[in-house]
Amino acid sequence: MSQPSKRWSAGSPVFARWRRFLTALLVLTASTAWARTGGPATPPPTVSFCDLLANPQAFDGQWIQVQARISLAFEDFSLHEPGCDKPLTRSIWLEYGGDEETPTTYCCGDHRRPKGKDIVVRGQPIPLIRDAHMQDFIAKVQARRRHQVNGQPCGGSLCNFYNVSTTLVGLFLAAQDNPRNPRGGYGHLGCCHLLVIHRVSDVIAERTPVPADDVSFTCLTQTWQAEFPASASTNLLDPQVANKKFLAQQMRQHGDADLVETMRNTFSSYAGLTGTLVWTSPDLQTIYSATFPQSSSNKKKRPATPRPTTVTVDREHCVPLPENHNRP
Repeated sequence: MSQPSKRWSAGSPVFARWRRFLTALLVLTASTAWARTGGPATPPPTVSFCDLLANPQAFDGQWIQVQARISLAFEDFSLHEPGCDKPLTRSIWLEYGGDEETPTTYCCGDHRRPKGKDIVVRGQPIPLIRDAHMQDFIAKVQARRRHQVNGQPCGGSLCNFYNVSTTLVGLFLAAQDNPRNPRGGYGHLGCCHLLVIHRVSDVIAERTPVPADDVSFTCLTQTWQAEFPASASTNLLDPQVANKKFLAQQMRQHGDADLVETMRNTFSSYAGLTGTLVWTSPDLQTIYSATFPQSSSNKKKRPATPRPTTVTVDREHCVPLPENHNRP
C-alpha cells in the first residue's frame, strides 16, 4: 500500500498553508452571509445582559448579541433577567427592525411603521430577518388570554401563554444620562436603553399556567379587615416592601402560604407603592387585593407618632365550571 506524501502530512508547510487558506475562506463566507442580511458585516460579539446593564455606554452604537428573557405588557417591551434587574434603574427597551411595529402601546408619540421601509437608527437602516425563528418568536411573545378568569382585563404580562427567552442580534443604543432630562432614553417615557432587533435564534417558549381562552370559571370573593402596622419611613421603596409583607402575611393566615412566592403584580413592578396592591396567582385563579393608607406629603399633617390603621383585604378564588369537562 502506498504511503501518503510527506508534503501533505500534518506538520508540513504545505498543509499549514492550506489550513490557513481554508480558515480564511470560512471566515469570508460567514462574513458575506451576515453582510447579505443588511446587518453587521461579521457575527457581533456576545454580551451578557448583566454586563450590558452595568456598563451600557461601552456598547453604545454597536452591534451585539445578547441572551435574555422577554417582557411584553402594557407600556413594556423589554429584556430582563431576575438576577440583574434592579428597581429604579434603566432596562433595555426593544424595537423590531424592518417595518414590524412594536407590540405594545406606550408613551409618547406615533410609533406606526411605514410598510416596506426599514427602521432607520442613527442614519443606518436596520432590516428584520423574517425567518422561522423570528416567526416563532413573534407568535409566542404575543400569545395571551383575552381576559382574566374573573372577566377583568389583563394587566401587565399576567395573561401571557408563554415565558419567552431568546438570543437576539441587534444594534444597541445607550440612553444618554442628563440631569436636565431624566427621561432622555428610549421606550415608554424615555425609560430605557434600546436594542433594535435584527434577528433572533434559540427561541425558548415555556408554557405558563394561564388557562386557555375556552375554559370558563366561577368565582367567589371573601372580604375581611386587618390591622396595618404604622410606619414613619419616608424612603420611596419602603411602602412597597411593607405592603407586600402585609399581603403575604394575610395569604399565609388564610391558607395560601404555598402561593406567596408565586404571586405577581397585576400591573408593573412599581405598583403597590401606595394605594391598591393586587396580587394574582400564575394560573389566574386566586387574587388578593388590599387598599393601603396614603402617606401625606405635608409634614405638618403627619401625626407625631404613626398609628396603625385598618385595611380591607379581598380574596377572590375561581374554579373551572363543570361544563369544561363535558366538551368533546
